[in-house]
Amino acid sequence: FLGINHAFVSDLYMRRAKAMGVTWVRSWFCKWEDVERAQGKFDFGEADTQYQWIRQHGANVLLCLSDPTSEWASTAPVTLSGSTGGEAQSPRVWWQPKSFTDYERYVREVATHFKGEVRHYEVFNEPVDGKGGESGNLDLAHTYTMFLERAKSAIRAVSPESRLMGTGLGYLKD
Repeated sequence: FLGINHAFVSDLYMRRAKAMGVTWVRSWFCKWEDVERAQGKFDFGEADTQYQWIRQHGANVLLCLSDPTSEWASTAPVTLSGSTGGEAQSPRVWWQPKSFTDYERYVREVATHFKGEVRHYEVFNEPVDGKGGESGNLDLAHTYTMFLERAKSAIRAVSPESRLMGTGLGYLKD
């Protein structure tokens, strides 16, 4: 067991990683904002391309459900703009969703789409409250377990054998 965080974009590097024993890739190719840009309208085209890239190189996938919300589902003020920095995302995706039911539906759609292919999931990449800006309302020290519970419920409803992991608790300082 050896894994990397994100697949390389080069065939050569992926072949070298495999030769060195890499068997897992942790990837965020199913960000809520990317697969459901409008409520109820799912598009897995790009996610499928990225999934197939990883699988064609013989690696397993740990699918990171990397953001707590999407633009349309966010409770962030419409006027909030800018970027989360190196990730170059809108800070709006790091606010509470308007509805945890919407979050659970998103996770269930992802699990359904990849049923039988992906069996390992992670909730959020580096869950820190500051990504949503100074006035963000995420409060993950107190709400992260809600996201975990909703993701678990959604994934297990589709694939009871699937595994779900939380992220490093060191990020949740409170």
